[in-house]
Amino acid sequence: MRIRGRWIVAVLGILAATLAGGMATAQTKIEYYHINTSTFGGPTVAKLVKEFNEKQKLCVASDKFQAGAYGGLTTALQVAAAAGRPPAIAQISYRLLRYASETFGPTPIDRVAAGEFQAVADTYHPSVLKLGQLKGMYWGMPYALSSPVMYYNPDLFKAAGLDPNAPPKTWEDVVRAARTIKDKTGKFGLYIQMDDTWPMTWFLYGLGGQWLSEDGERAQVNTPKAIKGMEFWASLVKDGLHPMAKNDEAFPSFQASNVGMVFTTIARRNLFETGSKFPVKVGELPGFAGLPRKVPAGGNVLMAFAKDSQERACGWALIKHLVSPQGITEWVKGTGYISSLKDLDKDPRYLGNLFAELPNMRPAYAQLPYVVPEENWPKKGLQIEQILIEARDAILLGQVDAKTGMDRAQAKIEQAMR
Repeated sequence: MRIRGRWIVAVLGILAATLAGGMATAQTKIEYYHINTSTFGGPTVAKLVKEFNEKQKLCVASDKFQAGAYGGLTTALQVAAAAGRPPAIAQISYRLLRYASETFGPTPIDRVAAGEFQAVADTYHPSVLKLGQLKGMYWGMPYALSSPVMYYNPDLFKAAGLDPNAPPKTWEDVVRAARTIKDKTGKFGLYIQMDDTWPMTWFLYGLGGQWLSEDGERAQVNTPKAIKGMEFWASLVKDGLHPMAKNDEAFPSFQASNVGMVFTTIARRNLFETGSKFPVKVGELPGFAGLPRKVPAGGNVLMAFAKDSQERACGWALIKHLVSPQGITEWVKGTGYISSLKDLDKDPRYLGNLFAELPNMRPAYAQLPYVVPEENWPKKGLQIEQILIEARDAILLGQVDAKTGMDRAQAKIEQAMR
């Protein structure tokens, strides 16, 4: 446990230096905004924060769950920032990194770290570390790293005459399997998560498209590839293979054996494994036949928003605790997120036995070579997310065709970005 000990000593060192001058015995209270529900990592967040508070006496952190996923958290952050009381740290989606950095005035994480940033950065996979970087500056410490995967019910596969040991590899295979499940069992074939715009990006990137122009300044959400991706998703709903439901309805339905496949983050592994009536299996996110695979990374960075120097110091100390080898080990096992630190899966003290203990994690790691970062909206990121969600819902509900829906979204986004 020598590594863990060095982390704690370093944490106390920076706090002692920052809180010197008669403040050493005063406790600084800080808040940590996160999106983790009681069934999606919330207990692990609470445990990690509790451990942080017990290991030192200078800071008292409280974890503040924000409903509505990243959009809800960002709205809450906006309100808190306007009131002059932002949280010390918050989880910010990778795709909202630029928006948050330009809107809420965070302190770049390498400046908050007071000379300790490089030592922490050196523990990361280099490609993962870049997820917190924009224009040469590190705005956040990459934390949650997720990859979209396919959860499936091997019992329903068997009942439909499908091989549970050979999950679909392409979206075309998925459609065939979903039709077979529907025809043979009467159950829905699949469900794709609907709490954000991430799945829209799976299809867009899988078809070789992108949301923004090459210079990253202009929206292009109504290209033929973007429209084709939404046409594909809408066809699944129209054909009765995919329920038109929110996550909190569809996920329990999957766990009750009423849906054959669910496409969502690997971070929900623990939820599905512990709450399903069957032995859940996991496969990689499919690609489109004949096209290169691109899997957009999901997850978040930890960004620092405190203006008070003591709160900033405590925020950094909490970040160091969360991204320490032990902290990431607890995070991965308690959620299903992928480790952002290098070589942790080779160390038996941490995640060295991960695949033996949690074999459903293997597909998420297997597709890491195909993982790419999501594009960042240059302006009005939160508003643009909502515009795309509204377009998605209208298309999936059959209120508009995909071209009309995405044309309207393009016009609204262009107006928002002016």
